[in-house]
Amino acid sequence: MLAKAAGQTMEDDLTDAPPDRSKLEREAVAEVVAKFSAAIQPTTEMREVQFVLDDAVPQLQTGLGWAQHGDWTKAQATFNAAIHDSEKSARVSAGTLSKVYLDAALSYEYGGEPEKALPLLEKAYSLAPGNGRILDEMENVKRMRAELKQLAEQNATPQAH
Repeated sequence: MLAKAAGQTMEDDLTDAPPDRSKLEREAVAEVVAKFSAAIQPTTEMREVQFVLDDAVPQLQTGLGWAQHGDWTKAQATFNAAIHDSEKSARVSAGTLSKVYLDAALSYEYGGEPEKALPLLEKAYSLAPGNGRILDEMENVKRMRAELKQLAEQNATPQAH
């Protein structure tokens, strides 16, 4: 039983206005549509990528320039040339060569070809064991590959039986 303050009657109680059903319905529909669209619509995600530079391999700066302008094909070609040249050079240490492989892997990873990034990351890690950054990128590549596979399955045309 609710107690009333002295002098207060039931006539003094305020009744809440009825809910605006139309407004609630519009809000609910908008929320469902937004969630559905986000689930099925491909989106572009902007990410900041930290490439690794080394003065021993000036091509890394050139590859970075291409990557900054979104020309992943030219960035990949530049990083691949840097790998080729660095592997032949006695002046390039294993640590530096690991950076070259990492940058090449990043260009494939963020250029939309994560399947080509994993072997490069594995090579980078073999040259610089214990580098947590490389291990983190490997996990990211595996996640990206799984997402791309799932997206391909979602977009696949159902087969007629």
